[in-house]
Order: sequence, then C-alpha cells, then structure tokens
Amino acid sequence: NLSSYVSAFKFGVDMGRESAKTDRDLSVFHLKVIPESGAFSYPEKIMNTLTGKEMNAEVSELKIMLFENADVLHSGLYNFIEVFKIIMSFLFIGITIYLPVLFIKIIRSVTKGNIIESKMISRISRMGWVIIIFFLLETIGGVINVVGAQEILAVENYRMVMDYSNYPFLILGVTTLLLSEILRVSLNLKEEQELTI
Repeated sequence: NLSSYVSAFKFGVDMGRESAKTDRDLSVFHLKVIPESGAFSYPEKIMNTLTGKEMNAEVSELKIMLFENADVLHSGLYNFIEVFKIIMSFLFIGITIYLPVLFIKIIRSVTKGNIIESKMISRISRMGWVIIIFFLLETIGGVINVVGAQEILAVENYRMVMDYSNYPFLILGVTTLLLSEILRVSLNLKEEQELTI
C-alpha cells in the first residue's frame, strides 16, 4: 500500500539525516536468510497472544539497519561494493524512468493501429532488452548485497542466502523479445507480399 511506501521513504530520509549529523555511517541490508539448522527447523520461539502459548517460528527475510562509527575501517572489497551499489542505484533510476516511457510509446502505437511497423518492433525489442538488463542488475545487486553484508555482520542462528525471486523479469524479457521477433517476421512477410502484388 502506498502509505507504507511513503512512511518507509520518510523514515529512510530521517535516518539518513541523522547519520549525516553524527559520526556514524548508516548501512541498510535487505537479506533473505535460512536457519543454520536448515529450512523449516523453526529455531525461534514467539508468543501467540490469543492463546498465551509459545509457538515455533522461523525468519525468512531481514531488514537490518546498522550504524557504525565513521572511523571503522572496512576491507577494500566492502568499499568497492559500496561504490558499485551507488552506480547501480543510478542505473536502476534510469531504467525505472525509461521503461514506462517506452511502454507508453508502445501503447500509443497500438491504439493508433501501428502494430506491425519497424519502429514499433524496435521499441518492443528494446523493452525486452531493458527488462533483461533490469533482471541482471537485480541479480547482481542481490549478490553484492549478500557479499557486502557478510563482510560486516553475521546473524545468530541464521545464514544469508541469495534471493532468486526475480526470475519472472527474465521470463518477461525473453517473452517480449520473442514477441518482437514474431512481429519482425510478420513485417517481412507483409513486405514480401506487397512486393509480389
């Protein structure tokens, strides 16, 4: 829901300001974790407030906010990861702006009835590649997030793992490229037909 995103954004801005005023660096990690004893081992104990009974539970995702003194020295790998994360953030911003613009142009062409034309096919192809690039950036970002987190923290009873839940973007990108190729073949057939007539 939108209000939760707005409050999360506001909280992030406030925490960033607090970090800038102090000598502490703020790091935020979104991590997928599994218990060291294996999935579905339920190592945590939580209380069911309705029944008053204890239940077994297990954490699968963590959002960790870590404040560190600015004078803490990190490895070269960690510093490289932090710089790379900043570069990737700009790439994500570019893609999230470009993709809707491209989609709107495609929708406009479809509403005008210009489906099988080279400009439209080129846009669909570009959209497929952009979605695949988005998938790759997400995957690389996930790897970097886990490696960076492993450099500076360890979670008791849990180990950090890669999150592979973004594969639908790869499927969508490949499907979009396949659609563009089908339309390209259709355009070629149409042009050949017009030449023979």
